[in-house]
Amino acid sequence: MDLKTKHSLQFGVSLAEALMAVIISTLVMSTAYHIYNSFQKTFVRQINHNIIKQEVRFAIHTLQRDTKMAGYRHIDNTTNIQRAVYLEDSDGNEVSDTNEADTVYICLDTIDSSNNIQRKIIRYELRKAQSTDVNKTVLMKQIYNTTNCVDNSDSGTPTWLPVAKYFKKFKIIKYNTNILNFEIQMEDPAGQIIEKYNAAAFMRNISYVRTADVNSADVSGLTLTAGAVERTYSQYVLDDSSPYDDQSDYDAYFGASQSPTIATVTSISRNANVATTTSYTMTGYFRAPSTGIFTFYINSDDGSYLFLGDPANNPPVSINLSNAVVNNGGKHSALERSGRFYLEKDQYYKLFAVFGNDTGPGTAIFSYDGPNITKTTNFTGRLFYNSATNGH
Repeated sequence: MDLKTKHSLQFGVSLAEALMAVIISTLVMSTAYHIYNSFQKTFVRQINHNIIKQEVRFAIHTLQRDTKMAGYRHIDNTTNIQRAVYLEDSDGNEVSDTNEADTVYICLDTIDSSNNIQRKIIRYELRKAQSTDVNKTVLMKQIYNTTNCVDNSDSGTPTWLPVAKYFKKFKIIKYNTNILNFEIQMEDPAGQIIEKYNAAAFMRNISYVRTADVNSADVSGLTLTAGAVERTYSQYVLDDSSPYDDQSDYDAYFGASQSPTIATVTSISRNANVATTTSYTMTGYFRAPSTGIFTFYINSDDGSYLFLGDPANNPPVSINLSNAVVNNGGKHSALERSGRFYLEKDQYYKLFAVFGNDTGPGTAIFSYDGPNITKTTNFTGRLFYNSATNGH
């Protein structure tokens, strides 16, 4: 038999061809798996992305819904909202405007099922999902009753309610009197996606104030003199120890007969010259320079309060500190707080202020701004007192 002919009739593949086939099939399978894995990762990533977007929508909706009602006072409630919004850092210290805060407290009036008015505080902050967690990733809130927009009046500790999760960062910034800004970072469950969000809440009840909240006074028949009457007391009449209860200390002091030093002044501010263990009161009238919303400020060390209109009646004994236009109470270092009210041009409004210093350097800077008026400490031509009574 011809050997060449015999070999040409045999069928099959060589070892090299078999190896090449294995290599090609492996490459095809590897490519297919890579494509599948890539689609799978994209799918999971999209799901996680949707999860954090859904969580942040929940959070922003809830935050905006509650914060826009900050400062809401029911028409039948005769007590002003003492502190509509309060911001704290992680150490529990108050945070001033334009600085980042970790916790926000919102005070407003609500109505129960029996139509009873109940003042409440809503508190928001990041907390741990479990006590063993290292990071705070869940936005939670507390809701509890209050009588002064500061303290919890419930008998027990309020329950924390979850709002949204997968937080990496939550900061609150108050840029002006009635706008809160929320800076948020969200991280997906796999820890692969971090997204930043920014939202704002307009606190409409803080910018809107009824004229009736500050009633003007009828000064016809009075002999008004420029300035205010200052009374100096050789004791810090507000509470000097935490937890602060300024009203009790105030009432206890003025419930007894006092003999203050009396003087007339043209300015109600004291810049770094408030004596230790000393308190001051200022009594008179404020004449509004224009019509519109005015903001009054006190930057004080330690506590201070400012009253306008009816809440300033019959000082110092008949003063309810919770009705202050500006509530800057408690013992603290230099701190500015403010309040806003609607006034009418050339109307006179009863004014009463109390401030003091317990220990260390003391200050009390009163200022205001209003329609076409930039923030000023100049009360010249705005303060008057009844010379017949040394006050109102």
